[in-house]
Amino acid sequence: MQRDKALELSWWAAPFLTVLGFAGMYFMLFVAAFIRSATGTVTFGEGLGAASEDLVTIGFAQLLGYGAVILGGVRMFGGERPVTEALGLVPVPWRALAAAVVFGVAFQFVLSELGNIASIAFPLSEAQRLRMEQLLSAHSLSDGIAMAFALVVVAPVTEELLFRGVLFRGLAVRYGAPAAALASALLFGVSHMVPAVVISATAAGVVFAVVVWRFGSVAITMAIHMTVNAVPMLLPKRVLPIPGFNTFEAGVEHLPLPVFLIAAIVSVGAAYVLGRVAKEPA
Repeated sequence: MQRDKALELSWWAAPFLTVLGFAGMYFMLFVAAFIRSATGTVTFGEGLGAASEDLVTIGFAQLLGYGAVILGGVRMFGGERPVTEALGLVPVPWRALAAAVVFGVAFQFVLSELGNIASIAFPLSEAQRLRMEQLLSAHSLSDGIAMAFALVVVAPVTEELLFRGVLFRGLAVRYGAPAAALASALLFGVSHMVPAVVISATAAGVVFAVVVWRFGSVAITMAIHMTVNAVPMLLPKRVLPIPGFNTFEAGVEHLPLPVFLIAAIVSVGAAYVLGRVAKEPA
């Protein structure tokens, strides 16, 4: 990553931009709630509850809230650099993207087991468990489209641009890659709020930061992130029940050992292939 093509952030800018992103997203949810309540059929509180459970509304809120902060961060800390250069939106070979997808599939299972282990110390409440099951359960075509929009497109794109494109790259210029990877990963983890998920998301954030530092492009981590989010939707309980992955039972479940070992081996293999091809000309 060349210094003259990246943003440069002070330490305070990373949490500041993260909080702004959250504030922007929730502001848009409040706007959606106000619009619903303005019809006179629901109260503001009921409208806010409905907006917070509607994936399409959540997707647009995150797109607008995070998007404003991403563009604002580039303008505030990126000088006159083109947006694509400042954010690390560098083209990569298609074989690198293919390896990233394979890595993302396997990495999802590794992260799931890490979340299971974290749940021993930080168990999910019944409300949190039901919320996660609801978010990942499509009962109609419209549900599937909403899930794909919010969780497979908007969330990975905006989060990679903010946490890796802006925060990691900007902090790395001033403080070095290791400190930037840890700081951006912690902020990424905390943004998920549920303690057990915070731990697995922080681990994912470190891996994503290493990938961006090694290859200089957030396009690869977008592909990984999209795939990680897509796997639970493509393998719901009704298609293939896997303990510790998609069964959402009360208490802590763990992945079957063969599933975890295969996922870990495939992750390492895909990472090796990714390392071999990602530096090829795009």
